Amino acid sequence: MNTIPLHPDLCKTVAVNLWDLCMPAFNVLLNQPGTVLAGGFIRDTLTGADPKDVDLWVRDDVAETAIHKALVQDTETFKVSPWATTYLSRWCPIQVIKWEFTTLGDLLRHFDFSVCQAAVTYSDNWIGLTSDEFTTDIINKVIHYNTEQHKFLAASDVWHMTRLLSKGYRIPKSELIQVMSRYAATLDKRTTPTIADMDAVTEAFEDAGYRRRVDTEDEIPQFVLEAA
Repeated sequence: MNTIPLHPDLCKTVAVNLWDLCMPAFNVLLNQPGTVLAGGFIRDTLTGADPKDVDLWVRDDVAETAIHKALVQDTETFKVSPWATTYLSRWCPIQVIKWEFTTLGDLLRHFDFSVCQAAVTYSDNWIGLTSDEFTTDIINKVIHYNTEQHKFLAASDVWHMTRLLSKGYRIPKSELIQVMSRYAATLDKRTTPTIADMDAVTEAFEDAGYRRRVDTEDEIPQFVLEAA
């Protein structure tokens, strides 16, 4: 995966929207060095959609503890899972996820779909990074599956894919097969699903209500961003 910087003005747009919608998360991002805002909040902000939650990523226990002390004051309740703590308040939900990463690019390589591969952080200035597919894919309303290094659970991939499809995004059929193949492989470690097996899964998945969101690659319109 290649990465490109997110324009400073777009980083500020994301920061302003975060301040408007979820001031506690904004304050954490501003005041806790190394904290990263990443994923759907950035995509939804840049496309004019309403973000449903905020994902903040931290690297160690010290940062996680400091953020907990900051957020719990504005929180009605919070719940802890093995991989994240979710804070619920009058603001939108905030997930704090502890993850091992060294750079923004390293973090983005673990994200499952191209339209989620965007990150913003604060270090004297607002800075951001996206995958090279991020902007063109949100313009085309297409999601591409990251099979290289990402560490999300296979079941999470399926859930996340259906959520994106419900937002109007489309996925190439070959990549839908990859998502479902990875999931099927976790269900039965003794066998590796064949393409024929996954074609059957794909047809069942399409019949469940997402037929119009699944395309062959040559049916997906391509747009090229011109340099300013």
